[in-house]
Amino acid sequence: MSKRTVVQLLGLTVVMAVTVVARPVAANPQMIRERAVSMGVDVGAAITRSEGVDSTTGPGFLVRAGYEFGTGVTPELILSYSHWNRTLLGFDVTESQVSVLPGVRWSILGGAFRPWISLHFGYGKLSTSIMGSDTSMGGTGVNTGAGLDWMFMPKVGVGVHLSWNKVITSSQSNNSMQEGEAWVDLGAGLALLW
Repeated sequence: MSKRTVVQLLGLTVVMAVTVVARPVAANPQMIRERAVSMGVDVGAAITRSEGVDSTTGPGFLVRAGYEFGTGVTPELILSYSHWNRTLLGFDVTESQVSVLPGVRWSILGGAFRPWISLHFGYGKLSTSIMGSDTSMGGTGVNTGAGLDWMFMPKVGVGVHLSWNKVITSSQSNNSMQEGEAWVDLGAGLALLW
């Protein structure tokens, strides 16, 4: 993903968020909700899409916190961690990532069932260990996803999600080749409103 594409996506996200927050909301109870601090914890299966290597699955964890406006738009910060083990050419390889990503989440409807979409950009760090040799590289982190939360109590719910994630540690000047790790995360979690 080129820097220009990242800037365009970020700009589009900001414009969408401002439009949704600033627009008048119809008197539909599904679209109007109380403003609240929104938090969540998600656990899932992180499935890698490594270039030239068979994909592998490991645990993925995500913690998020933000402020939900009455329209469902939530500027938030997420912290994520994923871990993978694989054998490559007879060697055991351990890889993990840690990301700190500001962004936005939009709960499309209020009420008990709340579908949502999200987009986050920030910093990600990949760590790899091969035969006791450790390497860490940082770069651009990206997370985008969708899910459904079921608020079984007014302030407490559970949910399912599917997200695409990537940490880009380097790229060629024309962005035709990026290095890093990409993965899909499928899981469930806890949603809280304060």
